[in-house]
Amino acid sequence: MMKMLEVTADAGLRRSEGGGVLDGGRARPKVAVIVRPQHFSLVYPPGELERASGVVDLLNFEMPFDDRRWSDVEIILAGWGMPVLDEAFLKAAPNLRAVFYAAGSVRSFMTDAAWDRGLVLSTATDANSQTTAEFCFAEILFSLKHGWRFIRDPRESWKKVYEHTNIPGLYRSRVGLVSFGRVARHVAKLLSALEIEVVAWDPYVSASDFFKAGVTSCNLETLFSTSDVVSLHAPLLPDTRNLVDSRLLAKLPIGATL
Repeated sequence: MMKMLEVTADAGLRRSEGGGVLDGGRARPKVAVIVRPQHFSLVYPPGELERASGVVDLLNFEMPFDDRRWSDVEIILAGWGMPVLDEAFLKAAPNLRAVFYAAGSVRSFMTDAAWDRGLVLSTATDANSQTTAEFCFAEILFSLKHGWRFIRDPRESWKKVYEHTNIPGLYRSRVGLVSFGRVARHVAKLLSALEIEVVAWDPYVSASDFFKAGVTSCNLETLFSTSDVVSLHAPLLPDTRNLVDSRLLAKLPIGATL
């Protein structure tokens, strides 16, 4: 939260000697907190909002924002539930000049009109990517050990543990990453400490980027047919819908995990 406020200061706001914030002689920018109600206290705990209120005027505190006040808003502290910044929205919020998004991708709400206005924008993409990658890394290791097979019926599974075959384990197994964005790159870095081969598919990533990451590039058919674990990282977009179909799933080796 404090990092966001520091970015705000760099975006044209300057602190007064009395501790307030001035912009062209005007005191304390007006700020709306826009987060889904169920996530409000998780993204912006009361203590953080109290600290923020020391330098800005919060128009809402632990409550939904009154949509009739968009014309007052200069800064949005956002999270999941951010409205689309299209021309109609920007017309209703003529004074908006900065959005600090405490989540990942901004693709769901940023538009050409918002970019054209020159809004200051920050996200928590890097922080979120790291924690997501750590969870994914744990799931990959669990899957290489076929842990999911043993938790279905623990008592019976462990009685017949030596009858389980096709368990890849970690040594010299192969993990395939579908798309190679921030999260996938963090995952590849975590996997690099182990004797695991990592392959990836992403038509938008250069061969030199794959090489620097220590990852082998391959097509989807090869990735699915040779990987012990396939991890999906492609964004949900119109051109990625149905990217993984029955044809690719049929290529997975026996014992592989998607």
